[in-house]
Amino acid sequence: MSLIPASHFCVPDAYLTNERLNVLFNEFNKCLSHAVPRAAIFANLVNNVRQLYVSEILVLQQDLVTHTTPHESESTSTQHDCQLAAQHDELAAQHEREVEALKERHDQQLCEISREREVERAKWGKSIPTKWVVGIDVVYGDQPSQMPPDRIQELTGHGDDINLGCGGKYVWLVPRYDTDAVGALTGVDIAIQDNVNGLKCSLSQGAGGKHRYLVPHYIRSADKIYSMNLLRLNHAIGGAPVGYDGSSVDINQGRDGWLYLIWKSHCV
Repeated sequence: MSLIPASHFCVPDAYLTNERLNVLFNEFNKCLSHAVPRAAIFANLVNNVRQLYVSEILVLQQDLVTHTTPHESESTSTQHDCQLAAQHDELAAQHEREVEALKERHDQQLCEISREREVERAKWGKSIPTKWVVGIDVVYGDQPSQMPPDRIQELTGHGDDINLGCGGKYVWLVPRYDTDAVGALTGVDIAIQDNVNGLKCSLSQGAGGKHRYLVPHYIRSADKIYSMNLLRLNHAIGGAPVGYDGSSVDINQGRDGWLYLIWKSHCV
């Protein structure tokens, strides 16, 4: 989805400068990329434009006070007042034009977003996700019978235990879901390090060697994860397998075999 270039709205006006418009439209595009409701975006933009013009009108009024002295002739003062009034009217008219331009551009952007989402919905048909992965819990066990029923399962049936063949605790990953996609994960990295992170649960608990930790990502504008699996192989992969949209690095770096966390995601 392309954002609105500020150049579409820049005008050679002495009061509302292109620099100021750039600031406004950076905020406008930020709101659109974060899916802020239409009413909130437009109200904020109108308010910002209005504040700019109000500040210029106050400058004109102060200018009137500053330049009108007891020694100024009545005709000069009247002429000055007329000039300020004309500038005031021009500012008001320019304000209305800018608000209309904002509204028109905003409506066009909303139409583009709507078209993109309709295309995506048509591609997915009735299978649009109804729940989203908002977190992953690391669960330990001492025997296979303790495995959680809602764990993330290995795609080929070769074992869901992260520590499989490495000793230590049984380690399973359990996703947490929510029907609201706002807080959903957008990706997961694996941190492999020598030192212990007391704030996280190690994926290699009790196995010795390096510690392995999940590093989830939450990027507001990225596609949201709704389904996850593990993939255990005897070779490395260069990216997400067919039918999946993302993959972690090899969880088993430095150990036998290759193990990946893979996921499916969807735009929201």
